[in-house]
Amino acid sequence: MDPLLVVLPAVVQGVTEFLPVSSSGHLALLQATAGIEEPPLAFNVSLHVGTLAAVLALYGKDACRTAAGGARWLARVVRRRGRGGFGAADDWEREAGAVAVATVVTGALALLFRDPLEAAAGSPRTIGILFLAGAAPLAFTRLAPAAAGGVTPWRAVLIGVVQAVAVLPGVSRSGMTIAAALFLGVGREAAARFSFLISIPAIVGAEAIALSGGLSGAAAPAWQHVAGALIAAAVGFASLRLLVRVVRRGALHWFAAYLAPLGIAVAIIFAR
Repeated sequence: MDPLLVVLPAVVQGVTEFLPVSSSGHLALLQATAGIEEPPLAFNVSLHVGTLAAVLALYGKDACRTAAGGARWLARVVRRRGRGGFGAADDWEREAGAVAVATVVTGALALLFRDPLEAAAGSPRTIGILFLAGAAPLAFTRLAPAAAGGVTPWRAVLIGVVQAVAVLPGVSRSGMTIAAALFLGVGREAAARFSFLISIPAIVGAEAIALSGGLSGAAAPAWQHVAGALIAAAVGFASLRLLVRVVRRGALHWFAAYLAPLGIAVAIIFAR
């Protein structure tokens, strides 16, 4: 691949994977407007490995503690064969349960509606409309109640449903899940944290599904995979830190001011 085809998708992936503007929508728009062919699947996987590394760099310790909490809960239930109840013993076990619930709901819905969702987002005009639709919940976060609640199992179910909707190119996973958590009464810090914790299994699962069909397309040299992953990781980490600050300030609606005019412009340009 041309070096530009390594740097540009990696930067776009790093910026848009975590900022609530939809990475898939921007990458599809980039391909449609710049005439850039879709990178080989293996290279796309490398970019997602880079953004996954960015999440782990910021939330890796929490992810490990949550995973350990889930393992403790499962071991206790198996050992007692459920006779001791299924309740969580601490906050880490409760969070592990919430992450598991959201992930299962997202995975089930995404697989169930995979073909209709992909068919619905097959054109740049549709992506423009989805950009505009995705701006609405971000704009209304200004009205979200100030709260400090955590993620309960039912809240996790609803957040998982919202995350499944974000399979659509043009709909931001981070934006939708954080906005949903805020409207459900989850505190700002906890909303951002939970959104990025559930992004870990979501990214891994999406790439596993993509790879299940086998690798296709022209092979890229190893240095391009490494460079793409490093660029996506560095830019993604900066974007992730920025979004956390924005959420803490209660300013998630700022991104609606970008998405709304972008969506209108794209829908008009590709109207035919």
